[in-house]
Amino acid sequence: DKAIAAEAMSLLRNESQMSAVNLRVFELAVLNKTPAATVAQECGVTVQQVYLVTNRGKAQMRKIIEKLNAAYEDGA
Repeated sequence: DKAIAAEAMSLLRNESQMSAVNLRVFELAVLNKTPAATVAQECGVTVQQVYLVTNRGKAQMRKIIEKLNAAYEDGA
């Protein structure tokens, strides 16, 4: 599962249309578990934007992980 999550994050970084700022927000808030207020201050966005970006990013990650799981199952 960690390998799939790492691959999914790599795909999110390289193939999504998320901006560099939004990727940084997502990484800080979700992967590093940095508080939203700290992320907002560090990235120059509002706390509301942090929540919005993290929710959208999580949804994208779920879709990527579903595709990767399906690909692994088909290849197994």
